[in-house]
Amino acid sequence: MGNERTYTRKIREAVLAWQLEDKWTKDRILTAYLNTVYYGAGAYGVEAAAQTYFHKSASELNLQDSALLAALPKFPTQYAPTTDPELAKERRNIVLQLMADQGYITQERADKTSMKGIGVYKHPPNMNNSMADYFTDYVTRVLTKRYGSRQVFEGGLKVYTSIDMTWQKQAIEILKSTTAPLDFGFKPSAALVAIDPRNGYIRTMVGGLDYKKQKFNLAWQARRQAGSSMKPFVLTTGVMQGMNPDSTYYSSRVRSSSLWASGRTVGRQR
Repeated sequence: MGNERTYTRKIREAVLAWQLEDKWTKDRILTAYLNTVYYGAGAYGVEAAAQTYFHKSASELNLQDSALLAALPKFPTQYAPTTDPELAKERRNIVLQLMADQGYITQERADKTSMKGIGVYKHPPNMNNSMADYFTDYVTRVLTKRYGSRQVFEGGLKVYTSIDMTWQKQAIEILKSTTAPLDFGFKPSAALVAIDPRNGYIRTMVGGLDYKKQKFNLAWQARRQAGSSMKPFVLTTGVMQGMNPDSTYYSSRVRSSSLWASGRTVGRQR
C-alpha cells in the first residue's frame, strides 16, 4: 500500500481488509499477522520473537511475556525491551490493563503481573551448531554479498544448506587425530572440504580447529594453490577414460635457448 499519509491509501487498505475478511476467518488473519509482523531485534513472527527475547517457544509464553510481545509491533524499535526496558515495561502494562478492561483477565491479576519485570535476554540464543561455525560464517558472507546485510540479518530469510553434520563431525575428528601427534613448537593448522561432484554441494567444510580463536577460514579464505594434491584426481580421470599409465609419459625438452633462459620447458605427452 505504500507509506504515504493520504485518505486514498486508507481507503485502499480498508477495501483490501474487507476483501481479505470475506475470504479468511478472523483467527486465520490474526495467525498470519502474528507469524509475519516485525517484533524488533531481527525477529519476524511471534515464534521468532519468543525465541529472541525469552529463549523459549511461543507456546511456552506466560501472561507477562505475551503482553510484552503484544505491545511491540506498534513501534518495535522504540519499545525494544533490550534497549529500553522501562518503556517496554510501561507499554506491556498498558496491554495488561486493556486486557483487564475488556474482561480477558481480572484487575487483580493485571495489577500483580504489572509489578513483575520484563525478564528478557539481552541477546538471542545461539542457534548455530559449533561444529559448523566455519561453514555458517561462509554461508553468511555469501548471502550478504548477494542480498545485502539488512536482508540477511533482518529479512527473515530461511536458508537451507547442503552440509552433512555426520560427515562434518568425522572431518573434525580426522583433522584433530592427524595434527595431534605433530609438534613443531606450534600446532599446525588444517582444513578440509568435501564436495559432492555430482552437483557441487558442500557436504563438509572445516576451516580450522578452533573457530573462537581463529576465525580465518583456511578452506575458503586462504586461496592457496591446490598443488600436487590434484594429481591423483587427474590421473584417476585419465585411467577411467582409457589411458594406460604404463605407456603414457611426460617428457620435457628445451626447444630454444630463450625458453631455457626463461626457465620454461615444453612437455610432450604420448
